[in-house]
Amino acid sequence: MDGIPFQTYFKRLTLKSKFSMAFSAILLVTCAILSILVFEATQGILISDSETFSMNAVQTDIALLNNVKTNNNSVSQIFSSIKLLNNSGLALYDNGLLYIKGNLPHQDLADSISQYSAQQRLNYFVNINGSYYVVSKETFKTNVYGNQVTDYIIQLNSFNTLHEALNILALLLVAFSIFFTFLGLLVFQFYFNRFQKRLGKITVTAARISQGTDTEVLEAKTGDELDEIARQLNQVSTLLKEKLDEEQRFAADVSHELRSPLHTLAATSGVLMNHADEMNPNAQKAVKMLNAEIERLSKLVIDLLEIFRVDSQLTESDLQPVSIFKLIQESLKAAGCEIEVTCNDLYSHILVNADKKRFERVVANIVYNAQTYADGLKSVTISKLVDTVIIYFDDDGPGIDRAHRNQVFERFNRGVRSGSRGLEKGTGLGLALVAKIVSGHKGKVSIDSSISGGARIIIELPIFIPKS
Repeated sequence: MDGIPFQTYFKRLTLKSKFSMAFSAILLVTCAILSILVFEATQGILISDSETFSMNAVQTDIALLNNVKTNNNSVSQIFSSIKLLNNSGLALYDNGLLYIKGNLPHQDLADSISQYSAQQRLNYFVNINGSYYVVSKETFKTNVYGNQVTDYIIQLNSFNTLHEALNILALLLVAFSIFFTFLGLLVFQFYFNRFQKRLGKITVTAARISQGTDTEVLEAKTGDELDEIARQLNQVSTLLKEKLDEEQRFAADVSHELRSPLHTLAATSGVLMNHADEMNPNAQKAVKMLNAEIERLSKLVIDLLEIFRVDSQLTESDLQPVSIFKLIQESLKAAGCEIEVTCNDLYSHILVNADKKRFERVVANIVYNAQTYADGLKSVTISKLVDTVIIYFDDDGPGIDRAHRNQVFERFNRGVRSGSRGLEKGTGLGLALVAKIVSGHKGKVSIDSSISGGARIIIELPIFIPKS
């Protein structure tokens, strides 16, 4: 924390750490206040009881002394017969004489005799030379040869045992405060972990909803605020799914309905192309443009249907473990590309979770893209990075500017060719479909430059590790 302000450091803590610190502080302060109140109340009761006992003992001794003849011998005898508690002491000042008995700090008492004499009544708790006493004093009058004489008696009852008991009580209260704070923190951590787990599930579900991929319904059992959030989120998820399904059905229906007239147009265009030699140059050019646009529109409809199928149907059950080397080889062959796959022998047996038919579509679109904008693929390389496998598809075309590399995965984006017409065959959906299918495989796709300066499409997929 050197050089970092506490406020900044505190902001970096997790919500769980912040709540734990606050809860611990509140609990510790509460336990400390309760412990102090208990200690003060207990100490007050014990001291009060000891003072009361000491005062009663003094009163008893005075009553005993008043019932005897007030001469030196009788007072001394009665004083000697008084019983004291362990470690306690008694002082009697009578007719100018001081009688001392028991465990008394003599010098301190003698030094303070004027202080005691000046007070008519004394009753308090003192510490003398490390020993604790309850001091009680009472004045009384005796007749000495017909004269009234004011005397006093002081009793010091040892409070050491009770003081040790109070010290033990204080230590126990401190220990119990720490224990209950720790216990309360454990209970808090237990319930906060449950809360955090539920909140995490809601967060994950919300993230999936934002991506349009969530179909899971959150359970709402306890009836608390999180359950209300879960219910609202379920409603949002249901409404969003219904809306997406409706849009997908509409687009799929439109695409499906377009296929019939497109077949008719393609057949008609084919007939015209067969008789193109009989037409004048302008008509030939128009027929060629018409045929190219019909082909592009047909491919566009097919790509749209495939995108909607990926959006609505790709699930975990569709993915099966398959050798990435064989999958790429077979996919290239299905796409009519005869180039060899470069792969280290150690990587040839790597497995990935994949939908074979859809991944064939990924490779086919990459091959088509390379054929459309370059002279086809020149190399395909398989490599490995920790727990992922990487496939590089390289062509030797003009490449793609760094500023436009992220845009090519957007639907209907064809770079500088976007919006052009004529003999262009691109639909703007090929790489968008690649990105969609790869994402469904929990992978990533990106574009870089190949060694020859052309485009390099990079697909990264997680390696499948069989459970032992």
